Amino acid sequence: MKSISRIITTLALILSAVVYAEDDEKSPLAKEMDSMATVFKKIDRATRKGKIDDKEDLVAAAKQLKESFIKSKNLIPPMVADMLDGDDKTKMIAEYKKAIDESISLCDKLIKNLEEEDVAAAKATIKELKKGRRSGHDKYQPEDE
Repeated sequence: MKSISRIITTLALILSAVVYAEDDEKSPLAKEMDSMATVFKKIDRATRKGKIDDKEDLVAAAKQLKESFIKSKNLIPPMVADMLDGDDKTKMIAEYKKAIDESISLCDKLIKNLEEEDVAAAKATIKELKKGRRSGHDKYQPEDE
């Protein structure tokens, strides 16, 4: 029985080390985006109900989302960072920062929607954020991620 327990403990340690190593390999931008995805899902699920149950919590989540976008603005997507220096890279970085600025503006709009408990407007803003997310991932994320 003790040997089975040791095997299970060893396997658990190995699996946790693998998960930690995978997380450690992520770029700072990928880690920030993971954080944003969690917060974004929370807001999206809450507004799908058609009413806002905990306004303060959702407004705080939207502000957290905005802060993550602000942090992300100074991070460069790895596939862009790996490009050779030149006009194409400069253009991609400018486009990325512009897209992040648009997302920050949408977060401000979402915060206002949530503060006013305007669910329809919040859903429309979320839809715009989703569109931007898809576009950004298509453009700046390697296909294997």
